[in-house]
Amino acid sequence: MANRPVIPTLRRRRLAVDILLFLVLLVLLAFLFLSSQTPYLTERQALEGTQAIYLYGPGDVLTRTETEDTVTYLLQDGDSYALCGLTRRNGPFWSAGGLASVVRDRAYPMTVLPTAQYLLVIVNDPNITEVEVLCYDRFRGGFQTLALPQSTAGDCWLFQYPDQQSPYKFSSGDFLLRGYDKAGTLVFQSAVPDHWTEQWDLTIPEAR
Repeated sequence: MANRPVIPTLRRRRLAVDILLFLVLLVLLAFLFLSSQTPYLTERQALEGTQAIYLYGPGDVLTRTETEDTVTYLLQDGDSYALCGLTRRNGPFWSAGGLASVVRDRAYPMTVLPTAQYLLVIVNDPNITEVEVLCYDRFRGGFQTLALPQSTAGDCWLFQYPDQQSPYKFSSGDFLLRGYDKAGTLVFQSAVPDHWTEQWDLTIPEAR
């Protein structure tokens, strides 16, 4: 049986539908690829893309930690360490995230990288087997001691403020570091932040 001829009206309707679908697809692609952040299909691609944007590495993944809405990687490239945070976009896509890095300085007992959410402590002194972070939450007016990190990788200690309801940020500089040996003896203590004593007149808790 011969195919029925397509009348001009039906042909124009099909052409209009095809053009409309093409325009919708074009707008979607423009939204995805011309937006401020390039979308990635996988978490791994977002990690690699973020490192490329910040001209870092690519570094080896030492550890990965996850919260409700973010994923943070601890990366190492030689003596350079980085914290790379990723956020999943709505739907199946990932966005490039933020990255902060620090070069390990072995002349000091510890090398520190503070970010808003995490505090990376790299231990350079082999006698230090335990790290303690003393924080002062000025929003709630009290000290808090962090002795158990979110995760560790070799001589890297990654701390996270335990109370996510607090606006506390490590990048504010309201913390003091202490390092202990196997016997529990204090080996190292960082300088007390000037504003703790000079501006706020705080009494610093003694080391244990």
